[in-house]
Amino acid sequence: MSRLLTLALVLAAATALAKPRIAVMPFTGPKASKVKLQVSKKLCAKFTCITPKKGSPPSVDAVVVGTVTRKEVELKVYIDEDTEPVSLSLKLGAGGKISPKVLARAPSVVKDALANVEEDTGEEADDASGATGAQP
Repeated sequence: MSRLLTLALVLAAATALAKPRIAVMPFTGPKASKVKLQVSKKLCAKFTCITPKKGSPPSVDAVVVGTVTRKEVELKVYIDEDTEPVSLSLKLGAGGKISPKVLARAPSVVKDALANVEEDTGEEADDASGATGAQP
């Protein structure tokens, strides 16, 4: 019995410590695939990246999209359809590359978006009715 309880506690702790799941969607603009590769590597080192399958929506905590211009990439992180995305612009260097110093800011936009969701969830829990989540 104690082994079963220990296993349940370990599994619960592992779930609580799991990295947020994100999907990095295709970027648009010039040199988009090159820039997406750089951003994806950085984000996937910090978060669990999920590749969405055609025909089914991904089960993720956030979706990242990017629009590349000649001078910058604008990242937008969507948490759900009803919430405005959190945005971040990163400057591009020569050849469409992002410097390591600038690229280091990329995970912050995802963290900010996820923090906004946690704040919203906390406010809903304080509702006078005590109800949380979507209401019918």
